[in-house]
Amino acid sequence: MEDIVEGEQLDRTSAFCDPNIVKEYLLNLVPVLLGDDEGDVCAMFADPEAAEKCRLFANDASIPVLYVTKDDDRLFALSFEMSWKPTQRGCLALIKRASTVDPDVPLARQIQVMNLPGPALATGTEAAEAATANNPYEALHAYVRFAVSPYFNAFVAAKEKAEQQQQDGLAHRDDKDAQQGIPMAKKKLAELELSLLHLQQNVDIPDISLTIHPVITRTVAECRQRAQRVTVDAVDPALLSDSGFLNQLQGDVNGWIKEIQKVTKLDREPSSGTTSQEINFWLSMERALERIEEQLQSDEVVLAMDVLKAAKR
Repeated sequence: MEDIVEGEQLDRTSAFCDPNIVKEYLLNLVPVLLGDDEGDVCAMFADPEAAEKCRLFANDASIPVLYVTKDDDRLFALSFEMSWKPTQRGCLALIKRASTVDPDVPLARQIQVMNLPGPALATGTEAAEAATANNPYEALHAYVRFAVSPYFNAFVAAKEKAEQQQQDGLAHRDDKDAQQGIPMAKKKLAELELSLLHLQQNVDIPDISLTIHPVITRTVAECRQRAQRVTVDAVDPALLSDSGFLNQLQGDVNGWIKEIQKVTKLDREPSSGTTSQEINFWLSMERALERIEEQLQSDEVVLAMDVLKAAKR
């Protein structure tokens, strides 16, 4: 019987690879690179789709990479597409060197692994702040500067040294033709490294959205429908003495302060980066502060503050 995967025939030049080989490889690799114990990784295979993805990755020539992601709640997942979520702590990219996996050859010789950090470096309420603080450009810049470029340069240097020892004139001419693209590749790698460094020095201004209590939102909507002025009198008087409601409202206001401070406490070192980066930072800061000011002057925020004042909070 022929093995068919999603309508495409598998590569017949290679032996079928048992997906359990990939599973065992992941059970040994993932705990070391992404943390947690083997039991947490084993839980990932409780989903039948995980085993199926291992089978496809090993035997389907059209699938060159398998991603292993770890979320903030210590849940692992397999995917054929890269994702970026605020709750993602890290990701492993397993890249096949050949079209299919040979079951008779150790996977360490057939798979390249890249460890990519995720935006969530902390749990709970710190997750959003960690997502802002963790800059992916830093990881990419480190890969290019300390791995990709040195790897490329070391290979080229060794290749040139070996070919200099050859005395065959024809081989020398062939080498000259082959070398034409190497200086350009070096230049492009240097440009990529510099671009990632500049992106790393950019400071992203978060977009702040103030959370409004449902009662406040509903009251403002009702006032607008009646074409009435939004005042504390529109709020149910019983709520003004309801400690539970007032505590929630106070908590919302405290949350506004923390959200706004994410913008107001941002700064950048003028001596780092370019002039355009400095200009763009302050222009973005101005726009962010204007958006915050618009929200603070909205009927919902004003009413929430008036309710707290009326309740002497």
